[in-house]
Amino acid sequence: MNLPQRIVQRHEFSFVQHRLWQGFGYIGGQLLQRQKNEFLQGYYTLYSFPLAANFTNRFRSGEMPIGISYYEMYNTLAVFAPEIRGDWAFYPIPGTAGTIVDDAGDPHQIINHTSVASGSGAIITAKNAARDADKKYAAWEFLKWWTGTNIQYRFGQEMEGILGSAARHTTANIAALQQLAWPADDLQQLVKQWGFLESDTYVTVNGQNIASFEVANSDGTVYPNVYGVHQMPQIAGSYISGREVENAFREVINNLVNAKETLYEYANNINNEIDRKRGEFGLPLAGEDEED
Repeated sequence: MNLPQRIVQRHEFSFVQHRLWQGFGYIGGQLLQRQKNEFLQGYYTLYSFPLAANFTNRFRSGEMPIGISYYEMYNTLAVFAPEIRGDWAFYPIPGTAGTIVDDAGDPHQIINHTSVASGSGAIITAKNAARDADKKYAAWEFLKWWTGTNIQYRFGQEMEGILGSAARHTTANIAALQQLAWPADDLQQLVKQWGFLESDTYVTVNGQNIASFEVANSDGTVYPNVYGVHQMPQIAGSYISGREVENAFREVINNLVNAKETLYEYANNINNEIDRKRGEFGLPLAGEDEED
């Protein structure tokens, strides 16, 4: 795993947190303090993993034959390393064994391939609410036009036509993504990871049908493999979470202090800032009744 300078904002760090101990969670506006933070940091304190590495160059040379990265890396390698074209491929993120409980209360042993994402969004703001009230409808129509399948496809197609495959648009519009110039096999891997590939079997969790794919392991046992992408939770003040967890990470790596105790210390900083921000917006704090 390559963890460059902004560690916690990176896909690799977030997916490990999410997968091994269900990531960063919030209850009553408080960060859930996890017990296994030392697992990831142990790679660097016990096994001397490099803190940062240039995956593109090392993959091109064969020094780093496998890696976990954003799927935009596909476009980078297609342009940056044409000499190895056809000698590599990408697949859904590796899975870990786990259990999910469906809406009927039945547990299912699964291989969990879910990943995490942090997204951006399109919003409507008004500089002067009274003066601009009549423009709300036009703004909404513009957003629907811009995020629609046809325009997202046209935008991606024109960007790639001008700048080449390195500029292939990473649209969140799945229908538009499927129309872009992805090779069929690679597109199938993307759609599968996103959890939108159709399957013969589904598991219903929180009202959502999750596709599962039966795969036999080397010992002959068969487990459903579940794919998907989960959004990192955002609450008032959650901007401090990545910052302080990264500070805790660097404290452990640089000074070789106890990982669990360090996370507890920095988690208090996170919770204090979340309380401050929630108080600023008049939101209930941890332990307070939402109706009070």
